[in-house]
Amino acid sequence: MRHIRVSLHKRFMKSGLPVLCAGILASVFLGEAHFGIYASMSGAVDTGDTSHLLIAVLKLISLNCIRTTPNYLGAFLLSEAFTVTWRGKDLSYAKGLLAAAFLYFAVFFNYPFTGVVHDFGF
Repeated sequence: MRHIRVSLHKRFMKSGLPVLCAGILASVFLGEAHFGIYASMSGAVDTGDTSHLLIAVLKLISLNCIRTTPNYLGAFLLSEAFTVTWRGKDLSYAKGLLAAAFLYFAVFFNYPFTGVVHDFGF
């Protein structure tokens, strides 16, 4: 295993870790109750008004964007902090695997706070 070399860039680590933690905290503090999504959706279904249903859907999309953007950005910055080389060649796919692992752990740590199970489409 001497041929594998991993180097760490502290600048990306210092910027990626707080962003990833902010993404985890965003899921804790920004919930459905703050946006009133369930109330808008149930009111739109009760009245049969499609415009209010569309507004509720836009609220849900914006909430998901606000909560997930720091997770993706933090996972990207943390994966950029590592450089993996094998026999002098840069392994570019290792950064993608690291980003996927960091994103999985961010979602895994969100579960105790939010109770939401993410299945990533599987």
